[in-house]
Amino acid sequence: MPTYVALLRGINLGARNRVAMADLRALLEGLGYDDVRTHLQSGNAVFSTGTRSATAVRTAVEKAIDDELGVAVPVVVRTAAQVAKVVAADQPDVIISRALVANDDSSQTSSISRSRR
Repeated sequence: MPTYVALLRGINLGARNRVAMADLRALLEGLGYDDVRTHLQSGNAVFSTGTRSATAVRTAVEKAIDDELGVAVPVVVRTAAQVAKVVAADQPDVIISRALVANDDSSQTSSISRSRR
């Protein structure tokens, strides 16, 4: 079962787009995802699911957040393997956050080498 990392963009910044991590965990569990964990109030979550498509996971999470929490935010979804590849690259001239959130779904991991300061 693949493990995914979901990064919610633009939440919990000031009074707008507030999402409690307990609500996010419950939402992801309600979608049928397993081993759901969140990090602080960051909007970052890790979970497992039988769904094999990161795009399908992203679409489901974005829709559920909008429908159930009333917050329309972009969600970036990466596999645990993709995140591990970015971390393992350990390239000092790569901005890791850009490598992780690059929106080019067709070449998600190739964005590592293109994300320069």
